[in-house]
Amino acid sequence: MAAKQAIPQGSWILAEELLENGDPRFLDELRTIHDADRLGAFAVTWFNDKRAASRQLLLQYLELPLNVYRHEALVKRLYKNAEAANDIEVLSRFLLAFDRSVRRLKKTRWRYEWFRRESWSEETISVPNGTMMPRGKNVQRIDRSSGKIILADNQKAHDRLQLFSVATRKYLRRRVWRYFRKLAETDPQQYISAMCETLVRYTDADCADGLALIDNWSLMHILFHHSDVLRYSPGGWNPVEGRSLRDLKPAPAFADAWKISGQPLLKLLDQSRCRPVRQWALGMIRDLHPGVLNSVPVDSLIRWISSEDESLSDLAIDLLKAGTIAASVSTETWMELLEQANPNSLDRLCSLIESTLDPAALSLVEKVRVASARPIPVARLGMAWLKLITPTSSGECQALLQLREAQAEAIRPELIAWLQLVLTDSPHFQPLDILELLDSRHPDVREVASAWLMGDERLSGDTRIWQRLMESPYDDIQLHIARLLEFEANRPDQKPLLRQKNLDPDLVRHLWACVLLNVHRGGRQKPGIVASIIDRISKNPSETESLLPLLSIALRSVRSTEWRAGLTGLVRLIETSPALRTELTAAFPELTLASSPW
Repeated sequence: MAAKQAIPQGSWILAEELLENGDPRFLDELRTIHDADRLGAFAVTWFNDKRAASRQLLLQYLELPLNVYRHEALVKRLYKNAEAANDIEVLSRFLLAFDRSVRRLKKTRWRYEWFRRESWSEETISVPNGTMMPRGKNVQRIDRSSGKIILADNQKAHDRLQLFSVATRKYLRRRVWRYFRKLAETDPQQYISAMCETLVRYTDADCADGLALIDNWSLMHILFHHSDVLRYSPGGWNPVEGRSLRDLKPAPAFADAWKISGQPLLKLLDQSRCRPVRQWALGMIRDLHPGVLNSVPVDSLIRWISSEDESLSDLAIDLLKAGTIAASVSTETWMELLEQANPNSLDRLCSLIESTLDPAALSLVEKVRVASARPIPVARLGMAWLKLITPTSSGECQALLQLREAQAEAIRPELIAWLQLVLTDSPHFQPLDILELLDSRHPDVREVASAWLMGDERLSGDTRIWQRLMESPYDDIQLHIARLLEFEANRPDQKPLLRQKNLDPDLVRHLWACVLLNVHRGGRQKPGIVASIIDRISKNPSETESLLPLLSIALRSVRSTEWRAGLTGLVRLIETSPALRTELTAAFPELTLASSPW
């Protein structure tokens, strides 16, 4: 069951006190008050309050959605007072609010002609039903089972509700545009100023898609009133049949007013938060005031490069290329731009930096940082800079080794291969430094480093490297060493690489344990490791106690190749070392070790 009740009222006394103090909480309190008659009377008092704090609260109220229950009288009388007083600032807020109040949706409508017995579907656009804020007394109900508040009259989506009927909302947006249309006829300068202040307040959310864009009645008049792509009627804007919104070009109402100066358009291009408005402003500048782009300060160009709007970022790069101001940009600023620039413009930005910035002005650490960046164009730029240098000290070699953290996967192998060539020829490179690459978190870096280790006798002959690699947490390194140990155990005639290193037995056991316990990789190496364990026990019976736990891993494995290798090795061990029979029997009580018949 659900009980109906009226929406709880806010406190007028508290609201008046908050307004008197200019407290921002006034708006929250006002939006909880639903006394239509008192709100209507309050509109005159609030509008005539000339205090700066009260005025600011009024403007903020009009920027909020017009979806508060029973606020129709407040909104209507505020508008009438603003219109009577020619308050352009307040009316510009109303223009934006009324533009946001109507949103149509695409629908599929089925049609049927009974005399032909034919049916078909067609796409239409219309304002959905049920978007008007109800005005009855019982406007909500509380579901006793869930405790949730549900709007009455089947109004389920509160954020979709708007004050006034759809017809009234359409009338209001036509009326406010009519005011500014008359303003443009009498005072074009003031019209341009008012439109610029209004246009910068539109956001991308107001033009989320093409339909939302053309639902902004006044915005479309301001930007595309004379466009041959669109047609308008009192119900709204629609594309001309056979035309698309991608064909839209600037065609504003009162185009002559925009010809007076290019600075308002430049302001829109710089400050607008709505991409269609920025594109329109850029098109207008190119058509009417192309020279004004030369006056854009370098700070604005740098900010544009980091813009999410690719067209604005590309414009800034073009202006920097065409002029001489790029040379005045500091090295630190270029480095910041490489990290903050629009990803779609990075190719062009890197080309500009390469032609403008002297690599000698960068430290080695900065070049390494650029080469280690994730975006491929940035990483290629850094690699091009690095290829111009040769390390001249141990510190520079250490700095270059930071390339092991390079993030651009596409060029990381090429970068590490270049690093190998440079460090191999450098007298300042120390063998132990290769551990920086072998311990990299990137598998492709470890792969290049492993091949380098095996191919360079100065590195492969250093026992310290192998001792430390035994403790590597990466299974590809572990498996590589395990393969080497197995190969040398099976091919004693070959030149030994690890056998002569006197590797720490504890580290070797640690390596074997890591490979045997790896459930994802190493299936081919595990039988060889088991054979190596058996061989080690045969040659060093004193290590039996420490090696038997490793042998038990193989014997108790669910994989047949492993337990077969373990069982075969155990039998061979008993046959070759009878003295270990008692110890092995105690270690594996689940096995019955029969005596040999021979």
